[in-house]
Amino acid sequence: MTNSPSIPSFRGRCAAAYDHIVRWRYGYAVLFSLLVTVSSSVPIVVPRGVPYPDKWAHIAAYFVLGVVYINAATTGWQRATLLRILGGWAAVVLFGITDEWHQQFVPGRVMDPNDMVADAIGGGVAALGSLLLRRRWRLAIAPPRA
Repeated sequence: MTNSPSIPSFRGRCAAAYDHIVRWRYGYAVLFSLLVTVSSSVPIVVPRGVPYPDKWAHIAAYFVLGVVYINAATTGWQRATLLRILGGWAAVVLFGITDEWHQQFVPGRVMDPNDMVADAIGGGVAALGSLLLRRRWRLAIAPPRA
């Protein structure tokens, strides 16, 4: 069985993509933070009496924000210590609190403590996943021994 020439190029592309994610980790954190801020600055008109289940949207958005912040805090999971992962989660929670505070000044929006809880849960799921997978990631990205 011969080695396929596509395998080394695939590994090279994966390594290049990983290097890009690590190099631009703060840029992704800022970009996604801006995206969340802009989306929460848009007034929403929901008719009275109509339930608006936005908690799942908060959990999903802040899960992604948690992944991005934890990526930045742990240098692409190379330094995935408990303190760094919890620091990334704390940054997500703080961002969620300030975003909800900001929404009270947007017409049609309110500051909802339940949204803050959903934000913390979304970031917490990302932190929990990072804690559970940190050893596997460190082994996967470790340079091969000579």
